[in-house]
Amino acid sequence: MTEANSIPRWGEPGWDSLPYVVKAAEMQAFLTRVGYDPEKHRHESEHEQLTKRISSLEHEVQTLKL
Repeated sequence: MTEANSIPRWGEPGWDSLPYVVKAAEMQAFLTRVGYDPEKHRHESEHEQLTKRISSLEHEVQTLKL
């Protein structure tokens, strides 16, 4: 268990019996501690998808010009 509170961490006894909201809050706190930024990840993922789509459309335009 964490020393700051009595909530067990993932994989520890008692974790499975915690309410979903408590688990979600603990997981979000962990991600924040390790520096994971979900908004940044979402933005990067969308950017990657749009870049692939633009590339595909550019290829299609080149094919149509031939």
